[in-house]
Amino acid sequence: PVMLGKFTWTEVFAKVIEAWAWALVTPIILLINRRLCGFDAKPYLRVGILLLFSIPIVLVHTYLTAFLQLPFPGIWFNPLRVQTVDFFAYYFLNGWLTYCAVIGAILALDYYRSFMSGQIELERVEKRLIESHLNTLRMQLEPHFLFNALNAISSEAASNPELARDMIEDLGALLRLSLDYKNNQEIPLADELLLLQHYLAIQRV
Repeated sequence: PVMLGKFTWTEVFAKVIEAWAWALVTPIILLINRRLCGFDAKPYLRVGILLLFSIPIVLVHTYLTAFLQLPFPGIWFNPLRVQTVDFFAYYFLNGWLTYCAVIGAILALDYYRSFMSGQIELERVEKRLIESHLNTLRMQLEPHFLFNALNAISSEAASNPELARDMIEDLGALLRLSLDYKNNQEIPLADELLLLQHYLAIQRV
């Protein structure tokens, strides 16, 4: 037989067939794992059930691999050809270790997805909390500012009507812009500067 490093082409071909057998068996593992999603809160129970299913699944894989390799006489290391208990146990153990590796990869991917979805949900909750906090501050500040502005206008109306008129214009523009953007967490910088211009004009008085 032709050597490929430390392996022969026959051994490599046998491993390819074994890998394809795992590809055929893996959907069954994924189906079982999906059925066990309700046990996310009990990971030990979930792992225990998956290990329990390892025996029939590895047996199916062992015989499926042996059946697929049977038409190739060069693959002599086949449980259907070498029918000894020791050889079958060795073959089965290799399959069981591969099954454990597949389960480990699936569970790691599941928990990673769960972790990432939890992080995304946490960010959404934090965003809603910040928005709620901003809305609360708005409700607290706007009436207080409005009352102070109206009192200032009232006190200037008799002595300095021109200043009172300017304040009314600034207050009207500020309230109109505030209503336009009341549901926005971000606004253009130019609009923000315009808001501040009216606000500071009132605050200076």
